[in-house]
Amino acid sequence: MCLFKCSKNNADILQNHINHFAKKEPFLAGNFGKNNQFENDLFIYESKGPKDIIKDLVEIEGEFKGFSQDKILLITNNDTDMICMLNKEPVYSKSIKENKVIYTVTLNPSIDYVIKLEHLNTGHVNRVNSENVYPGGKGINVSRILKTLGNDNVATGFVSNFTGDFIKNSLYEQNIKSDFIQLDNGFTRINVKIKSDEETEINGGGPHISDEKLEELFFKLSKLKEDDILILAGSIPSTLSEDLYEKIMSRVRENKVKVVVDATKYNPFLIKPNNHELEEMFNVKLESQNDIITYAKKLQEMGGRNILVSMGKDGAILLSENKEVYVSNVAKGEVINSVGAGDSMVAGFISGYLKTSSYEEALRLGAASGSATAFSSDLASKDFIDELIKEINIERR
Repeated sequence: MCLFKCSKNNADILQNHINHFAKKEPFLAGNFGKNNQFENDLFIYESKGPKDIIKDLVEIEGEFKGFSQDKILLITNNDTDMICMLNKEPVYSKSIKENKVIYTVTLNPSIDYVIKLEHLNTGHVNRVNSENVYPGGKGINVSRILKTLGNDNVATGFVSNFTGDFIKNSLYEQNIKSDFIQLDNGFTRINVKIKSDEETEINGGGPHISDEKLEELFFKLSKLKEDDILILAGSIPSTLSEDLYEKIMSRVRENKVKVVVDATKYNPFLIKPNNHELEEMFNVKLESQNDIITYAKKLQEMGGRNILVSMGKDGAILLSENKEVYVSNVAKGEVINSVGAGDSMVAGFISGYLKTSSYEEALRLGAASGSATAFSSDLASKDFIDELIKEINIERR
């Protein structure tokens, strides 16, 4: 919400500026007080839009000199900015910290159609007991939990057709900004997840991604700056090069972007395999925590800065870039849905690190977020994460 205080004489001028912004940014939906009128010299403008509106105001600040002795107070969803007009000289006071930009990349997002039934009889008509539809994909899962924890972020990747529109609309409804690249062919895939006496998944293939569209993604990510965070999550579609993530990292390396990815080249900020994936990486059988620590150290030697290994009911192990080893337990609860638990752990870890700069606290929030999702039918809620974090204990090895 933005609150503009001005004299009635300047009301028309200010409303023209707001109308300009609304046209420039069509997703800024305006509500100009009651019946679009000024009341008591207070002009109210409600918006879910980005902080760019503030930058636009500053760019045309010279036109505000008519607002002598007046104040314009802008209150956005998360922070407060103020522009004060003192002695006809505009003064811009910004209370917002320059937050790091977080981008999540989901190359092949999906609509997850989750159905539950007592027993699946193949070859016959089955009636479901319940059904839900969610925007799916590992990067999207990370975006949703980051937003739940209070971290604004941008979800990007590729979408197509009406199913792609569902992805964007679903994120918009959750106040998550998206910047997807629209494809000209096919449609965003639909994954059917059947929860019965056994879990069965039927995953769609997804649309073809052309070289031109891939370059669009490279261009978007090239704008990231030092210490911004880029989370590359999920499998790479078969139509794309297997080393695509490495190509992306090479593009953002010079900008010193912190990258989260399951690859070791170009010194990523975080690698998060589970214990089974770690076994597959090195073709070994891991029998103990010491074994896991040994091979996690090998990932560090190969280039990873922080290695976070989830171990299911046995907790998680973090090897920090400071050569510290932390071990967490897991909260108590019944596993309802393991899908998204690892993504939730990544989101919790990044959120915790950004809030505290402590790897121990990052692990604590990551472990709580992963557990909360595992004990939920969908991704975790903030209240549930806050409840479970009290049960997370961190031991330093």
